[in-house]
Amino acid sequence: MDLAGLLSALPPGGIATIAGFGYQDGIPAKEADAGWPMGVVRRRDGDLIVNDYWGHRVWRIDRDGILHTLAGDGIPGRDDSGIPAIEARLNEPHDLSQDRHGNLYLSELGRRSNLIRRIDYETGILTTVAGSGKVGRGGDGGPALEAELDCACGVAVDEEGHVYISSEWSNNIRRVDAHTGIIETVYGHTARHYTSELGNSRPMSGSGLGLGGYHGDGGQASEAGFFHPEHLAFDSKYNMYVCD
Repeated sequence: MDLAGLLSALPPGGIATIAGFGYQDGIPAKEADAGWPMGVVRRRDGDLIVNDYWGHRVWRIDRDGILHTLAGDGIPGRDDSGIPAIEARLNEPHDLSQDRHGNLYLSELGRRSNLIRRIDYETGILTTVAGSGKVGRGGDGGPALEAELDCACGVAVDEEGHVYISSEWSNNIRRVDAHTGIIETVYGHTARHYTSELGNSRPMSGSGLGLGGYHGDGGQASEAGFFHPEHLAFDSKYNMYVCD
């Protein structure tokens, strides 16, 4: 069928591919296109899980090297909690972490997202762990689901299930308590950037980025200065590492 025939036969609201082939499932991963691979973890069964920042997907590469979609459909968006991750829309998934049960945690940086998400290992259901969707730095001491996030890039989970979140712009690390769901800043300092905040928060200090710096070696991490901490990770003994 020629192009004119293809378009004339297209029903209202229909989509037809006329050039290119887009993202593909079920092919060898080394032959596949990708947007911008970011976070990566390896599951206990040997599968690799990869966040695709520009592809708005989470990929699974099985032990035979075949690529599969685990979450997202490639269209940026924000879906509510409680639906299968394979059916959900994601918006710029960035960092990726895995707890000791195999559940996945990912940060979404899209302008209308600013969320930390969880994909259940057993059910594949997507839920939100932190973030109201509003850009900002408020919420410490309250429910993580009501908190504002500001470029919350890094995510890591400790042995007890507490979720740690690093913010590249506010230059600190926050923790979501696994038992209470309360969020608080545990490492670094707190400052607000009123001009970039879209939530109900108000400035506390200055008009620029958060209180960043490089000081603190040999002292308490809670008093240290960070400058754009982007990634977090725990080793096998649950010591935290920060890509600052």
